[in-house]
Amino acid sequence: MENLKGKRSFHLFDQIIICAGPWTSKLLPKLAPILCCMLIPVTYWHDPHGRYRLSNGFPIIFNARLTNIYGLPSCEYPGHVKILYHGGPETDPDKRDMSSVEKYIDEVREYVQVRLPYLTSDHPSIRETCMYTRTPDGLPIIDRISKTVIAGCGFSGSGFKHAPATGKMLASLALRKEGRIPDSFGAERYMLSRYSQDKKQKKSIDIIFLATKRNHNS
Repeated sequence: MENLKGKRSFHLFDQIIICAGPWTSKLLPKLAPILCCMLIPVTYWHDPHGRYRLSNGFPIIFNARLTNIYGLPSCEYPGHVKILYHGGPETDPDKRDMSSVEKYIDEVREYVQVRLPYLTSDHPSIRETCMYTRTPDGLPIIDRISKTVIAGCGFSGSGFKHAPATGKMLASLALRKEGRIPDSFGAERYMLSRYSQDKKQKKSIDIIFLATKRNHNS
């Protein structure tokens, strides 16, 4: 049984599912060496003539593999196109206001000026931030951490995109009905054990992780 204490109550559970985003490593220190939390700049750029509206058929931009940038047509904030840098500085989620994302916003500005010339590109009209929790191989961890704790973490900013499938996997693990997870989900890819199968694999993953961190911190 796992205990969960609130300010005014005390609860007992047979199983706990933890999906705490960038705070996962604080709740589950066992995963801290694997998880890297990054502060991601989210910018919105004024579309004065409405050329990049969803209603005009402007597509989703996904250049993350080439430029680390992706974007969404004007919709969320009317008259503003959402452009994001797929990376950022490693950051403590409880101290996110102390990290600077200016150099990443500068890269987004250059991208906008060259590729989206009809946007007002001298500066973003709206600035926000979000947090990514990354793993060395870029795949999430969806697995049982102990007899009573299941974790879903390390989605690298894509967790909400496949939340229904993730929820089904986590629920199946908590109910000890792993057989209900469709083979097409490839659940074995998200198991924690992939980081400890053998020393050679772990060494290669460490190298990938260090290179990823260096690229985003340089």
